[in-house]
Amino acid sequence: MITFGEAAEYYRQAADLIEEDLHAVVVAVAARAAERAQGYIGHLQPEWAPLSDATIEGFWHPAGFWITGKRELVFEGPDFEPLKRSGQMEQSIQPVADGLTGGVVSDDKVMLFQEMGTPGARFPIPPRPVLALGLMHSIPDLVEECGQVAMRALVPTSE
Repeated sequence: MITFGEAAEYYRQAADLIEEDLHAVVVAVAARAAERAQGYIGHLQPEWAPLSDATIEGFWHPAGFWITGKRELVFEGPDFEPLKRSGQMEQSIQPVADGLTGGVVSDDKVMLFQEMGTPGARFPIPPRPVLALGLMHSIPDLVEECGQVAMRALVPTSE
């Protein structure tokens, strides 16, 4: 049995710790989201539009030079790994956390075009998000871990 005074003291202490606990959750979930996003690089996702014929076969740029297609670069078949030529894009993905705000970022410009698409281009790239997918697929982790923090804060344990 716990007295009202003991409960009040417990909740005062829990309130002091909950923000610290939630920050730790944000850091951990952002790190997992970044790992997931890195894992999506190089693998076609069900949410993505298929590659265009121009991307697969290549095309003449309006300035008069040839843009090599995936087929000519041998980026097809079982070893086909779009966006994974050098590993630079994958390595650019990093978790960020500031207080109770977290996310996944990249400073790779090509990532911006892949994530958001290029709707005004001659051969537009549809959005092929990996950062957003990493975050969306990490929501269950966030919910679970925030629930655990809430339970620890709200339910006193007898020690």
